[in-house]
Amino acid sequence: MAIQQGKKTVVGMKDEDLPSDIAALPLDAGEKQVLCLALRDKADLVLFDDEKVREEAKLRGLNVKGTLGVVIQAHHPAPSGTDGLFTKPSNLPRQDQRAKGLE
Repeated sequence: MAIQQGKKTVVGMKDEDLPSDIAALPLDAGEKQVLCLALRDKADLVLFDDEKVREEAKLRGLNVKGTLGVVIQAHHPAPSGTDGLFTKPSNLPRQDQRAKGLE
């Protein structure tokens, strides 16, 4: 899935459509496809769990974040006035409000 300007788009890609340099990488098929699409579409950010594919993406000039990076950013959002991935804490329900919904 690709997210561009607030829109979600499902993009399909076949293994035979991969460039030979990406197809030859020792990565899972889905990782290769995402890597190819991120390069093709000049993605601002790409999320990968696996360290091997994150390193490959960085070598190819992509801005990469792993699962732990997403979790950390969720707890420490970008400063005001910057583009972050998550809602500002002031826009989230307070902890006591969230707890009431769980009762």
